[in-house]
Amino acid sequence: LKSGMIRGAAFGSYKGKETGEMALARQLFPVLEKNSLLIGDRYFPSYFVMAELIKRGAHGVFQSHAARDLDFRHGQQLDTLDHIVEWIKPQKPSWMTQEEYDHYEQKISVREVDISTEINKGERFVIVTTLMDNNNFSKLKL
Repeated sequence: LKSGMIRGAAFGSYKGKETGEMALARQLFPVLEKNSLLIGDRYFPSYFVMAELIKRGAHGVFQSHAARDLDFRHGQQLDTLDHIVEWIKPQKPSWMTQEEYDHYEQKISVREVDISTEINKGERFVIVTTLMDNNNFSKLKL
């Protein structure tokens, strides 16, 4: 806490509706200031988390969710297995009000970077981020 590394915490019930990791994380979005960096696991890079970061001028670096379809042949190519793609807003989730849903753009741009060879892992390891500048945020830095 002294370093400012942790800006907030959320606590909640351990079971029941809206008690999961993302429900707690959404409570912390208001502490994200411009250029803040949110780092999380592969559960984080959903459309609404990424859109919220973009809206706040904050950034995120996450491992891509295993269910996400990754196709590096499309989008704006930055480097080998490094591109910017558009994500389309999905249907409104049940936990979100219509007013909140309408507040989000129809499309957002995110960067997908396959860093498997940089970290020498046997499995595919793809980063999803809002850090679009591959000169300042190379595969190795990510």
